[in-house]
Amino acid sequence: VLVAELPLGAEALAASSLEFAVDAIVVLKHKIEDGFIVRKAEVRKARGAPLHLAEVNFSILEGKGIVAYTPPPLLEEIPSEAEEVPLASSVLEEAVGHVHRGFVINYFHPPHLSGKQYIYYWLLALALKRKARILVISYTTPPQALYDVMLNALARRGVDRSLAEEEVKRRITIKALNPFAYSISELVYRELSLIEDVKPDVVVFDGVHLPRTTASQERHIKELFNEVLYLKSNRITVVRVGACIEGEEVCSREASISDLTVVKKEVYRENRAEPVLYVYR
Repeated sequence: VLVAELPLGAEALAASSLEFAVDAIVVLKHKIEDGFIVRKAEVRKARGAPLHLAEVNFSILEGKGIVAYTPPPLLEEIPSEAEEVPLASSVLEEAVGHVHRGFVINYFHPPHLSGKQYIYYWLLALALKRKARILVISYTTPPQALYDVMLNALARRGVDRSLAEEEVKRRITIKALNPFAYSISELVYRELSLIEDVKPDVVVFDGVHLPRTTASQERHIKELFNEVLYLKSNRITVVRVGACIEGEEVCSREASISDLTVVKKEVYRENRAEPVLYVYR
C-alpha cells in the first residue's frame, strides 16, 4: 500500500514507477474551504476491488486519530414506499392525507412567522400516543428550550412535570448543532452518526435555512437528496422545519424532493394578517 500526501492545493503526484508495483494507492489531500481545513483521502488504486467512491473526508482528532467521514451509501434506485403510519391527530390526517414510514416532510414558514411550536405538539403526541422514537437535530435552538415547549403544553393539561419530563426524554432526543462549525460533508456525517446512535422512527431537522447557506445550492441539494434518500431506505421519516429566507425558489427546489410540504404564509383580509397553511403533496 502506497500512501502519499500532496502539498496544499496540489492534485498530481510526481511520476513514479512505484505506482505500478503497489496494490493500493491512497492519496491524502487538504485544502481550505470557508476557513476550515478540509482533508480528503483519495483511493486511486485498489487492485481487485471495484472503486465507486473517489474521495472520503477525514479529520485528525485528539484521542481518536484519523476519523473518516463516509457519506451515506449512494442508492441507484428510489426506495419503495413503506407502510402507512397514523398521525396521532384526526385533524392532521384529514388535512394532509396518508403518510408512510420514510416520508420526507417539509414545514416552511416566513422568517418572522414561525409557529413551529405546533410541530412539536404533534411530535409530542406521536411519541406518547404512538410510542414513536424521535430525534430532533436543531440548528437554532438549545435542547432544553424545545423540551420546555412540549413540557409546558403537558403542564397546561394538568400533567405532573417530573413524570412528563421523564417520559418525554425517554421518547424524544434533542441535539443542537452549529452548522457553521463543520464543512457540509462533516455535518452530514455528524447527523448520520447521531441517527445511528438513537435509531429513531422520525428525525427532525430544525432550522434548515441555516445549513443551506454553508455551500452552493447545487452542492447542498445533492448532499440533501442523498441523505434523505438513505434515511428513506431505512424507513426513517424525515421532518424538515425552516424559514424561506432565500425566497420561494430555494424552498420549491427542496419541496420537489419531498413527499409532503406544508407552507405557512400570511394572507391579508380586511386589514388583518391571518396565517394560512398550504399543503402540497
